[in-house]
Amino acid sequence: MKIKIISIITLGIILLSCNQNNTKQADQQISSLRSSIENGKSVKDIAAIHIIPLGNVDKKIVVDIVRGLTDFYHKKIIVEKPVPLDAHLLAASKKRYSGDSILKRFNSSTNTLVVSEVDIVTPKKGVTNEWGVFGLGFRPGTVCVISSYRLKKDASPKLFTERLQKVSIHEVGHNLGLEHCTKDPECMMNAAKGTIKQVDLEKIMFCKNCSRIIGL
Repeated sequence: MKIKIISIITLGIILLSCNQNNTKQADQQISSLRSSIENGKSVKDIAAIHIIPLGNVDKKIVVDIVRGLTDFYHKKIIVEKPVPLDAHLLAASKKRYSGDSILKRFNSSTNTLVVSEVDIVTPKKGVTNEWGVFGLGFRPGTVCVISSYRLKKDASPKLFTERLQKVSIHEVGHNLGLEHCTKDPECMMNAAKGTIKQVDLEKIMFCKNCSRIIGL
């Protein structure tokens, strides 16, 4: 597989260098290829996605997430036994939970999505040490976490389910190496930027660029 990837990059360099007027464009395309190979991995590399309910999680929330991940990634989903919340996962305020601590706690070689209904936070540089988030995930990596806490706001049951599925798919996308998308406002890999409006704007799809990077 590595030999094939190197060959593709080499061929791309030769073809693009034939036109000196496109040197800058060629460099950008080669850089993009290298970045996707170094930081990303194919969906095919995932054998299964494990879901771990953290704390008391409504069974319907888990069922909706399972359905969304299955329909989108077409992978086996394994729901593990719920894990109790504990004080070691609390953020400094002791009122909310640290998304970063959750990622560290459940980090392993198994692709895992932790699901909770409590408010989760992460530091936001220059703003606050407890920035509320919908989800968080290592990029690339094997573990991510989402919370239903902020997804319930002004949501009908249908909209709430869509939000759960979009955020879950988004965080697994980060595990696969995807950065936040800037090419298509309807791609699920866009940054929410602290507002649910962006999530609602998106469709349940990845743009062509994001899909290409992870072989979807």
